[in-house]
Amino acid sequence: MIQLPPILTIEGLALSASVRGRTTFPVAGANVRVEAGDIVGLIGEYGSGKTLTALSVPRLLPPNVTITGGKIHMDGQDILILNEGELVKRRGLEIGIVFQDSLSSLNPTPLLQCPSRDQDGLLVVSDHHLGKVHG
Repeated sequence: MIQLPPILTIEGLALSASVRGRTTFPVAGANVRVEAGDIVGLIGEYGSGKTLTALSVPRLLPPNVTITGGKIHMDGQDILILNEGELVKRRGLEIGIVFQDSLSSLNPTPLLQCPSRDQDGLLVVSDHHLGKVHG
C-alpha cells in the first residue's frame, strides 16, 4: 500500500516578534504532524503561541512576527518557499483556521470575516485528496 506524506508537518518552528523595540520569541521549537483524517486542536495557556503557530501555516502572521526557523510542509511541499500567489491559491481551499469563537467564525452570513489575530486558534487542515475538511 502506498503511504502518502502527512497532510501537514511543522518541525522546530521558531518565531520572533518585535514589540516596542524589543525582540521576543513567542514560539520556539513547535512540532505538529497531521495525517489524513486527523483532528488537531492547539491547546495551551494564553500567550503560549497557539495562534501564531496556526497563522504560520498560511503565512498570515502580523507584520512584526517573523519565522526564524523550522519547517512547514503540506503534502510534502515546503510552504515556506512558496510565493504569495501560490499561497493565495492554497488559502481557503487547503488551509484554513477556525478560531476559538467558532460560532461566529463559521457563520455563513458575512461575505468576508477577518478574525482577530490575538484570539486562541484552532488549526483546520483540508484533505484535498478526498475533498473533506478535517477540523
